[in-house]
Amino acid sequence: MANGAFDIYQTDAGYAAVTNPVQRQILEALREGEKQLPDLVVLTGRSKPTLSSLHMRELLSRELIVEAAHPTDSRRKVYRLKGAKIGSSDLPVDQLRDAVQHYVTLSPLANRVPVAAAFEALGAAPDTVPMDVLYAQASRLGALAAPLFKAGTPRDLWMRLSAFLEAERLATPLRIDLQNGALELRLGPSARSPPARMAAILAGFAQGVATGKSLGIKGIRGTATPEGVKLWSA
Repeated sequence: MANGAFDIYQTDAGYAAVTNPVQRQILEALREGEKQLPDLVVLTGRSKPTLSSLHMRELLSRELIVEAAHPTDSRRKVYRLKGAKIGSSDLPVDQLRDAVQHYVTLSPLANRVPVAAAFEALGAAPDTVPMDVLYAQASRLGALAAPLFKAGTPRDLWMRLSAFLEAERLATPLRIDLQNGALELRLGPSARSPPARMAAILAGFAQGVATGKSLGIKGIRGTATPEGVKLWSA
């Protein structure tokens, strides 16, 4: 599997981005049917202890799979897929773009985009990916999510954006300057990338929303701060 690739799964807890290649292999195999641990050892080339204590434990905790007793031998376990795959990409946003478009237009999921999962996937891109590429990809995602924002003015954008990021547990607003168009944020538990990368992703997302809403904002930039991230209208 390509370096930096990811899959997006829908789970009972929300959306999950899977970037680990071993875990992606496991989930793909389980999409074909239930498997036992020895089957997965052969498939992945990893040892039983590594699979059991690391990969299977994480997939179980993220509610992507379920574990059950073997029907004829209680000493053995079988694993089944619990989450539903909704998209994947070798380069962030390529297939995610289509998945987001699909889910934005569907009911009852029309009021929710898997933004936190998408940001996690973007942030998992290799360190060699330039910041401007992350910005552009996040901007495209923001443009797709724009219909979810009731923002008719730049002032509305900053208020709606801060509330949205807080609801997604991506960031908590510290200061909002509505007059000059600036937002200072403390990164939340769903923001799993370094502040500099999150600044580029959040700024790109905000610009995409502004463009999608035709708010006339020519450029939103972001930078890491000692407290988290600052976004502003350039």
